[in-house]
Amino acid sequence: MIKVLVADDHPMIREIVREYLELFPEEFDVVGVVGNGQQAVQMACELGPDVVLMDVRMPVMDGIEATRILKAQSHPGLVITYTSFLYEQLHDLALEAGAVEHLLKPFELDELGQKIRDVVQRNRHQREAAHQIA
Repeated sequence: MIKVLVADDHPMIREIVREYLELFPEEFDVVGVVGNGQQAVQMACELGPDVVLMDVRMPVMDGIEATRILKAQSHPGLVITYTSFLYEQLHDLALEAGAVEHLLKPFELDELGQKIRDVVQRNRHQREAAHQIA
C-alpha cells in the first residue's frame, strides 16, 4: 500500500487526484489533502506518506520550498512535483530541491498513478541494493 499526500491549492485538482487514487484501494491510501506548502510539510511530518504529490505554485509556501524543507528534515517520503508552467527552470529547481519526478499539467491520471508506482518501485530497488552492499 502506497500512502499518498496531495498538496495543491486548487480544491478541484485535489479532489480529482484523491478520487482517482481511491479507485485503487489495494494500491493507494490517500492519507491527506492540503492546500499549500506549509500544510504539506506539517502533514508529511505527521502522517509519514510514502509519496507527496506537490503542486509547485501554491500560496503561503510554494511546492519547491516545501520539498526543500522536507528533504532538509530527511523526510523519507518521495516528492513528485507538478506545475502547469512550462519553464525548464521550474523542473530543474524542483529536482534540485529533492523531488524525484516533475510533471507538467495537464497530465493523464493514469500517467500519474503509474509515475507513483514507478518512483516507489525504483526507491525500493535502490534501498535493497544499498542494503546488500552494506
